[in-house]
Amino acid sequence: MIKKLEACDALRFVKCLGSSCTAMRIKTAYACYGLSSPMCGFYLVDNSAALAVMGKSVLHCGDKIADIDELTAFLEAIGAQSFISENMLLQTWTPAPRLLMRCTKAMPRIENIEIDENPDLWALSKTVEGVDTDEWYSDACTRKNKTHAAVRAVKQNGEYVALVYAQCIAPDGIYLTSVQTLPKHRKKGYAKALLSSFCNGETVYLICKPEMRHFYEKCGFSLAIPICEYVKN
Repeated sequence: MIKKLEACDALRFVKCLGSSCTAMRIKTAYACYGLSSPMCGFYLVDNSAALAVMGKSVLHCGDKIADIDELTAFLEAIGAQSFISENMLLQTWTPAPRLLMRCTKAMPRIENIEIDENPDLWALSKTVEGVDTDEWYSDACTRKNKTHAAVRAVKQNGEYVALVYAQCIAPDGIYLTSVQTLPKHRKKGYAKALLSSFCNGETVYLICKPEMRHFYEKCGFSLAIPICEYVKN
């Protein structure tokens, strides 16, 4: 049974998570938002699995969920568009192959590219592709203010041209998302410079499409595991 998380279930919820990258992401979101925020929702499934709703995406950790019909109905009810799991199949949704990439070594800094470590988040939010601007801005502000996140960018001639959003900064590592460069500014080393600024010997994760694997390998990342992501038909 899928049950909305209550304070009395918090210890059981955390125990379900384990130590994976997805677990780290859920733990950080829970630390930032708790139980009362409209930005994230947390659910316990059969006391052995955890779900986190972040916008239109749902993350799954823990045991496989036995009742697929209940899970599918739940995803439909909350308007989810993607479902990410490390061990589940969701046959009624379309699989979207993804790779979890990992870097555990310190990468050399690219000295000739200036990085803005405290960019204007509202201005930057308008350049991020594939997200709701207000939701991205609110999430970045909330996480950054609680020291669980960081955003870095490259600016040229008064315009933000590249960014990386470390959405999760935790003792277990760092999770990067929104790795983007404006098309006309690509192949100038901006993304590599931003990525290397986070790779200081800690474990750094990101998720990419298979066709981007070679690029991230050139930036010092290696394949951790394939990720099961499913998108609504």
